[in-house]
Amino acid sequence: MKTIDDLFQRLEQLNDIGASLSSEHNIESLLEKILLAAKHITRADGGTLYRLTEDRRHLHFEFVCTDSLGIAFGGTSAQSTSGVFPDLPLYKEDGSPNDSMVAAHAVLNGQTINIADAYEAEGFDFSGTQKFDARTGYRSRSFLTVPMRNHEGEVIGVLQLINAMSQQGEISVFSAADQRLAESLASQAAVYLSARKHQKAPGGADGVMHEMRYSLLGSIREQARRYLRQEGSRHHAPCPTSAVAISGTAPASSGQMRRQSSGRMSRRVTAPAV
Repeated sequence: MKTIDDLFQRLEQLNDIGASLSSEHNIESLLEKILLAAKHITRADGGTLYRLTEDRRHLHFEFVCTDSLGIAFGGTSAQSTSGVFPDLPLYKEDGSPNDSMVAAHAVLNGQTINIADAYEAEGFDFSGTQKFDARTGYRSRSFLTVPMRNHEGEVIGVLQLINAMSQQGEISVFSAADQRLAESLASQAAVYLSARKHQKAPGGADGVMHEMRYSLLGSIREQARRYLRQEGSRHHAPCPTSAVAISGTAPASSGQMRRQSSGRMSRRVTAPAV
């Protein structure tokens, strides 16, 4: 079955990704590989990895790339993100949350945001994205924005993927399976990065990376079991039935950004055509 073949292919890809990440000790290169791994496993054309600044009031662009445009900034590329992509503020000048920016919203609310079409997404400001598209001829459509939450429930960054690509090379939406994979990778990467920063982890940072690899493998195996139980369903059935799908665990407050024990929440917003 094509669906199962695709899942096994992802398992093989994930083995290569895990081996590559576990052997990387340079932090800039590691951040780049985390984003490239997420892009690869979800078949995204572009993406950005942000890290929270020390004052926890801005998101810094660590690595930005778009395959079809042939651009890459940060990481091991020759072009720095500094001066090109200014830090994204989490709060407005009056101190209120900058919730109109999708990456800031993901951090402040601890939520994954799955957008089918940025041009039709209600409640978020994509004016900068539209200006970029007008300048480059690109068409930014589907967005998957995932908070990177470590083992202490602290959000340390954001993984954002742009334009899921179908096997036919057409822009699609990020499926529920894509979202689960990206969330698992973002969480485990956050645990590893925190361990590297504080130099404290059971078994060391390498031990955390092995846990990350097994967690991702477990995520795919669980998907395989689900699809086998629902034989005949399509793997890339759209995740969001509306323009925006938001899911995640809300923090205790927008300032604390901490893990809750009250379970999961999900909200869907239907946006009118622009």
